[in-house]
Amino acid sequence: MHISVVKRKGRDWMKSKTAIFLVVVAVLASAFAVQMTNRISALENALEELEFKYSMARIELDSLYAARYRLENTFKANDIDLAEK
Repeated sequence: MHISVVKRKGRDWMKSKTAIFLVVVAVLASAFAVQMTNRISALENALEELEFKYSMARIELDSLYAARYRLENTFKANDIDLAEK
């Protein structure tokens, strides 16, 4: 079956199977691009949140190490040995 287009004005060009196929492919490609953009955006947001949590955990860990060394230095300065007990 051959579909021919006599007039090229208005929506007559849509009678061509090739034209319909190209429109469908363009719509699907556009929808795919939107979905990928949304997923990339969600992943970027999740990554930013993880980086923030990591930096907060790193600050807390550094603070704990500093407190440990201050406590050890206090014990050394007061000549306290924790291993005796």
